[in-house]
Amino acid sequence: LARAEQDVERVGDAVAVAIGRGRGGGQVRGGHQRRQLGAVAGAQRQVLIADRQEDIRTTRVSMAGGDLIIGCDPVVAANKETTLRIRAGRTHVALNTHGTPTAAFVKNGNWENPADQCVANVAQAVGEPANLGLFDADAVASKLMGDTIFVNPMILGYAWQKGWVPLERASLIRAIELNGVAVDANKAAFEWGRQAAHDWARVQALLTPAQVITLQKRETLDSLV
Repeated sequence: LARAEQDVERVGDAVAVAIGRGRGGGQVRGGHQRRQLGAVAGAQRQVLIADRQEDIRTTRVSMAGGDLIIGCDPVVAANKETTLRIRAGRTHVALNTHGTPTAAFVKNGNWENPADQCVANVAQAVGEPANLGLFDADAVASKLMGDTIFVNPMILGYAWQKGWVPLERASLIRAIELNGVAVDANKAAFEWGRQAAHDWARVQALLTPAQVITLQKRETLDSLV
């Protein structure tokens, strides 16, 4: 899942390439859908992974059959098409808690960002707290990478570090390299996502500006005259 259609393509394609390189005959089938989700234009890429092609008999994830949801925006992640594929106790979710303002923000002066409620809805659907990973990927990407465009590989790295992506790190990194777009930055974003999953407190500390203390030399009588 992502905030924009091209973002879904980048994440989905990286996973697809990694499957081809790292699963030893693994196969991927998936559907790419673009839907109008209320006031949000959301895109969804469904990826199925198996060791043998004959083990995959559909192009879509079945209801309550999802193992992992990579949610790059909580508003999109909380839509019905996604939550119907969550099964409490089975599905893991790596979720960016920052919600992108929708078109309703311009038209409605009383508009309130539904991100917090969407996060709560996803958490309720997941059920098991250990199966839900939350962090403000927009804040991390903006502060440490200089651009929120790197949210998506960051969320992927977060999910991988949690052990929820059944692919080797080397395969995912190679997929980023083969994509050939902002390779070093995307690889760095992936690693920052891993760090966020491993030690969020350390990453969070980097987001908080340090207090600057300036020591001034004591003025003397000569300097005042």
